[in-house]
Amino acid sequence: MRHILIALIIAGLHACTGRPDIPENQALTVVYPASVRKEPAEHGQVLVQVTPGEHLKDLYRVSPYVASIYLKDTLRQEPWLYIQTASGTEGWVNGGALAPYNHDDAIAKRQWVIRKRFEAWFGPDLTRRWQGWLQEQGYASDTAFARTILQGFQLRDTLNLLAERNVMRNPGMANLDLFWLEEAMPGFVLQRLGSAPVFHLFADIRYLQGKAQDTPGLQDDWFAAAYLTAFPTDSIESMLPAWVFPITTTSSYSNLGAGRHLQTLQAIDTALRSGNALEAELLNLKDKVLADIMDSDRQYWQPKDKILQEMQAVLSADLSCLTRRDRLALEARLKMFEQPEKNNLTINLRSGR
Repeated sequence: MRHILIALIIAGLHACTGRPDIPENQALTVVYPASVRKEPAEHGQVLVQVTPGEHLKDLYRVSPYVASIYLKDTLRQEPWLYIQTASGTEGWVNGGALAPYNHDDAIAKRQWVIRKRFEAWFGPDLTRRWQGWLQEQGYASDTAFARTILQGFQLRDTLNLLAERNVMRNPGMANLDLFWLEEAMPGFVLQRLGSAPVFHLFADIRYLQGKAQDTPGLQDDWFAAAYLTAFPTDSIESMLPAWVFPITTTSSYSNLGAGRHLQTLQAIDTALRSGNALEAELLNLKDKVLADIMDSDRQYWQPKDKILQEMQAVLSADLSCLTRRDRLALEARLKMFEQPEKNNLTINLRSGR
């Protein structure tokens, strides 16, 4: 009798709270009228209708794409979620019509939405890697900062590549929205490049600098300083670093001769001398500076005398970040700049000739 009474009390509590007979981490609430479909598509066969207030069980399958859907005159781009109804029917419902059971918690609801979108865009394996990065972020020391930032940069590079591929596969999707990635990736800013639907995550250097200032140790501070030297405009990493002369929002001439290549290499060298925790990313930045100098397809904004002056300054500077191979390549490039016409180098574009 006692056991029956306890069961009735528990059942009563569930009834009072409206909590479904589903594990809370799998419980979803219908917030807009929707169709449960056999396939994750707007024209998929309708299995059953669900109405606001009903509870569904999340079976943890997400469509490998998002779909545009209007909900109360608002365009949403959400994935399809595989669920089970109270009667046992399994099928697909557009995620825009659903919310987690604890949807009164605005932060938890937003995190749920972003996680589902992330999985639709990038797959379950990368989603787990991303969530691991979020959970393991640490800024208690400069080395913890380095681990977090290096993993973040690697993840960012992967997301940029996959986002571009996915956009290319969905060229007809109107008003494509990926700006939620800024919430998913703290420390990075999403920018749309040009008029084409190409999106790219860039590091927010001010954010990184703020984190670095809060840690003991100086390796992260010098790292942030090097990046601020490379990207002083808005303190946001971009396609147009300090050592170029911009033509459009995504293209440029090399500005070799203006002194920015040397300044950036010096900042990188100072950061590397402080420790090797962020060596990989700093050397990657160094390689970008050198590529701008030595790329065979590059054109140059400054005149010959200024280019030669900066090249000689780079070679004479005490830069430990330059390897013997780097120096040999720079010396060979310097000789080419001494006779630009003979070596098919386009220089002095600022003259307009």
